[in-house]
Amino acid sequence: SYSWPCSCKRSAYRLFAMAPGKAQPTEDSRPQLARGWSGKVVFPSKTLGKERKACIANISRSGLVQLSTDLARNADIEKLDLRYSDFGPEDATILTQGLRQNLKLRSLNLRNNELADHGTESLATALVAQAVLKELNLCSNAIGDHGAHALAQWVGGSIELVRLFLCDNRIGPAGGQYLGAAAGQSSSLRVLAMGCNNVSDMGAKSIAEAMLIGCALVQLDLSTNGIASSSAEHLGEALAQSDSLQRLDLHCNRIGDEGVQYLAEGALLNTTLSELDLSSNFLRDESIEMIGEVLLRTRLEKFGLNDNFLTDEAAKEFLKMLQAHEDLQLVELRLENNDMSALQKTQLGLFVRANARELAKKHKQQPRKRSRLGSRRGSRCDTNHSATRRASTHSDNRRASTGSVGSATMPRARTASRTSFHGTR
Repeated sequence: SYSWPCSCKRSAYRLFAMAPGKAQPTEDSRPQLARGWSGKVVFPSKTLGKERKACIANISRSGLVQLSTDLARNADIEKLDLRYSDFGPEDATILTQGLRQNLKLRSLNLRNNELADHGTESLATALVAQAVLKELNLCSNAIGDHGAHALAQWVGGSIELVRLFLCDNRIGPAGGQYLGAAAGQSSSLRVLAMGCNNVSDMGAKSIAEAMLIGCALVQLDLSTNGIASSSAEHLGEALAQSDSLQRLDLHCNRIGDEGVQYLAEGALLNTTLSELDLSSNFLRDESIEMIGEVLLRTRLEKFGLNDNFLTDEAAKEFLKMLQAHEDLQLVELRLENNDMSALQKTQLGLFVRANARELAKKHKQQPRKRSRLGSRRGSRCDTNHSATRRASTHSDNRRASTGSVGSATMPRARTASRTSFHGTR
């Protein structure tokens, strides 16, 4: 499982139905802390050395200048974590002076700083020159449409970028359009997280159009973006044609019952989607039929429907659909804060948890079956090999018994020797 590295993602109360023993999603891991960068004076000899991954906390201005110098000549560092460093636009400018010359760095985490548009523009310019970064995290940096436009120019031309996280910023409809157009030009982008912005319908439509023209996103987060039913139609079309999307997060929007119809139609035609979150979208019982079809005819593993207006009637219909599913893969169904009774939620929860346990058992049994099959094949090969050796030994004995004296004389000699032996005895 993957957790969006975004501070704005609210903790949801879940109707817990995870498979036993399955690891829970955790925040992206931090590299080991590198020390010695927080002093008022950091000497020119200070370096990251041969470390491939580094996390620096409380870096001073002197340390930042030396880090920039070290990045320009360091050929080993691949992952750098500078979150919560209180960087402003000027600090970003200092960092990028060395970053533009580094040809090794693959992952840069600058979340929870204050780069704003000016700092983001400096960073994007440096990344165009650097050209090898695969992952960038700029969540919670007060980035607006101007910063999004600068990032879009880099994203559209990059052939290396795989994951881009821009949650909890100030990106509006224009910024969403810039980034959507850039995503359509990118051949490498797979993860785009833009939750807690305000791209609205214009930005969502642009991103959907990017998916329609070939952007092979695997994970897309557009939660808390003011998306209504009109852009849900475009997202549904993109979902229907996508052969790569696995996770779609649309919680905390205004999709409503009309919009969920489009999304459900797209999900029914999609063969790759495994996680869908439609929590807090003003869904009512009018959506029962389409949501039920999604539960019945797709292979979703996780489905979020928290904080809506679904009643016991919906819960009964969902349970009926789940029971009719011949190949149910669902391990998590979130239905908290709806208008359902505790009894109906408990029944659904028990069913999904039981299904999760059954799936876990199957996953555990598959390696055993393979190992047993391999051992049987091995024993058959050993048996066949030993039989072949016995047969070859027997044929060698027969050839040795006939020898070079001919097939007519040797048997008579053997008979005579046997007779003489018995006669002597």
